Amino acid sequence: LDAGWYTGCGIGKENGSWWQNVGNWSADKERFPDGLKPVSDAVHSTGAKFMVWFEPERVRPGTEIARDHQEWLLKLKDNDNFLFDLGNTEARVWLTNRISDIIKNEGIDYYRQDFNMDPYPYWTEFDRPGRTGIHEIRHIEGLYAFWDTLLVRFPDLLIDNCASGGRRIDLEDHSQACPPGR
Repeated sequence: LDAGWYTGCGIGKENGSWWQNVGNWSADKERFPDGLKPVSDAVHSTGAKFMVWFEPERVRPGTEIARDHQEWLLKLKDNDNFLFDLGNTEARVWLTNRISDIIKNEGIDYYRQDFNMDPYPYWTEFDRPGRTGIHEIRHIEGLYAFWDTLLVRFPDLLIDNCASGGRRIDLEDHSQACPPGR
């Protein structure tokens, strides 16, 4: 299930585009009144696996995360994309629990993570003098901790990285998504 399954998307919505609603990580109740579980149940009944798309690192204004957790967002002047600060332990733990609940409750087998923005300007803007690169390091450490925790909680979970057409490809991300023996 690709982008647009979450609250705020859909026909006739004022800001119905999928990208305008990243940061709303709950199923759209108009199209999925009982959540995604009936869809995953139907998929599983055929013997197939169910994959759902997420973009947790990018948050848009007016979404649930932007309203409820502004303190976890890195914001740039004249840019209406916010970067969810995975380098913030409290934020990462909250996001891990939120996504874990969705995976468990909705019957998701494969987790697809996208990332349609350039984080570099955010990281450099928030680095203190003499600490160049620290936001990037902490963010990537947080990303790997997020994935590690998902794999501990869901040992059979497959993590699929689509990251804006392959802009995030590195050796570590492959070992996170596909541990040895899988």
